[in-house]
Amino acid sequence: MLSSDQPGEVVAAAAAITRTLHNIIGADWHTLASAISPTPPAQTATSGDWRGDLKVCAGRIHDLTNREQDFVANLIAATRWREPSDKQQKWLADIAARLRRAA
Repeated sequence: MLSSDQPGEVVAAAAAITRTLHNIIGADWHTLASAISPTPPAQTATSGDWRGDLKVCAGRIHDLTNREQDFVANLIAATRWREPSDKQQKWLADIAARLRRAA
């Protein structure tokens, strides 16, 4: 919704993200920005490490589909408390591998 051409939808989406960051993980936009800041490919972990895969995906989040962006954002928030499931790690690895090949 942040990319909507309707200003009200953009504002509502930004407000929802702000509330979610604050209420769920006690964070703000600065925390989110630092979590998804780009990392040069040479500094990222190799495939097989879900944390490295998450950094790759977060660093190139603009290259992902909306569904993948939501998935990555949710993982960033959720992995503060638990590791991703095997299924989530597989999907994350697949996305990261595609991004690495495209680099």
